[in-house]
Amino acid sequence: MNAGDRQGDLRTFRIGIDIVRDPSGFWHHGIRQGKTQNKKEIGLLWPGTCALIDAHVLADRPDWSINQRVEELYGANLLTLTQAVLNKGFINRRLEADFNIHGHLVRTLITDLIRRERPDALWASREMLGHTDRFMQEIYRSDFAESGAIRALDQLYAEYEGTGDALHSQRFSG
Repeated sequence: MNAGDRQGDLRTFRIGIDIVRDPSGFWHHGIRQGKTQNKKEIGLLWPGTCALIDAHVLADRPDWSINQRVEELYGANLLTLTQAVLNKGFINRRLEADFNIHGHLVRTLITDLIRRERPDALWASREMLGHTDRFMQEIYRSDFAESGAIRALDQLYAEYEGTGDALHSQRFSG
């Protein structure tokens, strides 16, 4: 997903109910998070995410059959493509077994990437993590502010170095 969904949320997604494919071919969800019960409003999922979900739902069927397949699977669990729901903790156990990492680390890494690459996008982190707690919001706000300050300082250094080279060239060229 293009949000760091908690495994408790993700493992219960039902096709056509919790995760819906638009006629345009994009998937979206507006589920309630298991931890806070707040509704997630993140809009359309990323194109790459949509393509992965399509491939999973199609299960080696031809692309042209996607609409029929989604209708067939209405109400089915997204991960199992049946009525069965994965056991609690399954995703974290698989991440641990396959990659030696915990699911929370993945959510944290996504947030850290947003913080470093887009320090102006604190809102994205809040939406993704579903934090409504003021304490957690303040922690992330300070992290994002620090990243923004570092990025601004780097930009100033780059501008200064560029100006210094031009002045240096002028002094010694003539």
